[in-house]
Amino acid sequence: MANKIKQTLKNYWLLWTTISVGIVGLALQLFGNACFRVPTPKGLNTLVPIVTCPVRDFVAPITIILIAWLAILVTMIKTREMVRGLRQGNFGIDILAIVAIAACLITQEFWAAYIIILMLSSGETLEKLADRRARHELSALIKRRPQSAHLVIDDTISNVPLAKIKLGDRLLVKENEVIPVDGVLTSSHATIDESSLTGESMPVDKSTGDKIISGTICQTNKIYITATSTAANSYYSQIIHLVEEAEARPSHFVNLANRYAVPFTIASLIIASLAWYMSNDFNRFAEVLVVASPCPLILAAPIAFVSGMSRCSKRGIIVKGGDTLEQIARADVFAFDKTGTITTDRVQIDHIDSTRGYTPQMIVAIVAAVEANSTHILASSVINYANTHNIRPAPAHSIRESTGGGVFATIDHRRIVAGNQAFLESNKITGIPTNLHNQTSVLVAVNGKYIGAIYFTDTVRRGSKSAISRLRHLGVHDVIMLTGDRQQTAERIGHAVGIDKIYSQLSPTDKVKIIDNYRQNGRRVAMVGDGINDAPVLATANVGVAMGVMGSTVAGETADAIITSSYISRIAELRFISKRTMTIAKQSVVAGIIICLSLEVVALFGFIPAIAGAFLQEAIDVLTMLNALRANK
Repeated sequence: MANKIKQTLKNYWLLWTTISVGIVGLALQLFGNACFRVPTPKGLNTLVPIVTCPVRDFVAPITIILIAWLAILVTMIKTREMVRGLRQGNFGIDILAIVAIAACLITQEFWAAYIIILMLSSGETLEKLADRRARHELSALIKRRPQSAHLVIDDTISNVPLAKIKLGDRLLVKENEVIPVDGVLTSSHATIDESSLTGESMPVDKSTGDKIISGTICQTNKIYITATSTAANSYYSQIIHLVEEAEARPSHFVNLANRYAVPFTIASLIIASLAWYMSNDFNRFAEVLVVASPCPLILAAPIAFVSGMSRCSKRGIIVKGGDTLEQIARADVFAFDKTGTITTDRVQIDHIDSTRGYTPQMIVAIVAAVEANSTHILASSVINYANTHNIRPAPAHSIRESTGGGVFATIDHRRIVAGNQAFLESNKITGIPTNLHNQTSVLVAVNGKYIGAIYFTDTVRRGSKSAISRLRHLGVHDVIMLTGDRQQTAERIGHAVGIDKIYSQLSPTDKVKIIDNYRQNGRRVAMVGDGINDAPVLATANVGVAMGVMGSTVAGETADAIITSSYISRIAELRFISKRTMTIAKQSVVAGIIICLSLEVVALFGFIPAIAGAFLQEAIDVLTMLNALRANK
């Protein structure tokens, strides 16, 4: 408790200092000139002092010194922050508050200066609290991370540190416990709460053989799973890593405020100077600037953005910064990867071609061996097929993956090349048929000669068509698809979901070039992908969104936002939340500015004293902040 209080005082020291000065000043004002008095015998209305007031003559000087000292301290801090911001290309929107404080000190409106200082310090505190609140749901993931697991060996159950769990270990998970590592359910049935990762409130029923994701919560009395990952490589660990990265990354909220800061500051200074000129009274200058405080600019946008980020986290979307929401809201082109994004991540083997004496089972064994450590969904499908059909591949050595193309490896001293047609042709593989099927496929070659291919069929992910339709309703002009698949396959999927333009048979470099072309033509592009080969194009787009990042750490680290579930509808939700956040932020900022300018015009003619203006400004700040908080709803 003591440490928590100490940390709170450290984080919000400026606010506590300001409040302390205010309490001392008010105490001096209220009690410094008061003396205890009693009625005299002459009558009840006649009072005589029974104590003297030794500080009576020092009340005003002490109050002035306290507030002046505080004003100088705050001015120095804000000036330093403003200079630092100017060096980074950001307009110093605190300049009006600094000038207003100085003007109040010159005109001896000390309590008006104090209220401005209180406004700045409380606003800074509210921004920090709002940011902490926005990240609360993300931080909760880290706090929920289990430290141990129930290891089952020969019907003996023991608690072991999570780091000691190995692949294939049998684990017991009790009711309401967090699943410690990724695994496969060996019990007959389980009910799993995945809401903390996916944002879906309804529990999911699982049966024997189904995948169980780490970080989810068991709602069955007890279940048994077989570990398919270590703690360090589990899905939950990847999410926690991304959350820690998001929390360490500062949230940039200045872009929106900067667009309004310069004209608002210039207009306010002109009105204040005009008031001084017309009245020939510097007090009027101070009175105008008191109501010209830039808190709607300083606070409204940050609070709206952190509220929007909080809303995203509740829906299983990790947003790494407030600027990401702005980029998502402004994007007019949404580009999608096909495999694993538009289509499901459960690609099935359709059929297998083989030649040169190789059987289909041998083709599967070779691909399963060379793709044993790959996270691509095609590799997963082959490995699952091999396991289901009891195909035991020989170990592969010297595996080398070419991102987005294929794999080199050695099996029993034979040189293996597996990948798409273009990859094999670029490596001078001979014997490739000219009548290959127009399907997603993995071609295989041994010692430089083609020996067969595995063909896959994939299905459109549920909700893809409605998600893309909703994106259009939310103002997205073009929805495109970028894929390495053949044109016929890509068009079949693209047309089924209503994609505007389809780019097929692309390498990762080709995808980057296409996104670059859009950006060079003044378009703002949001890229949605899931795999490791999506990382370069996610980084190239104005904003990158990684979807279903299980096994795709590189894509998750490169992306600006991560959707932790496989629900493609979350893309449209992210767009909706982003646009709504931007709308509310702009409303709050613009409304605050209009009210401030209106009050400045009234103060121009001397109808608002400085102290009254300070209180009015506080009321404006509260209203704009309350409006900004609507972004969390």
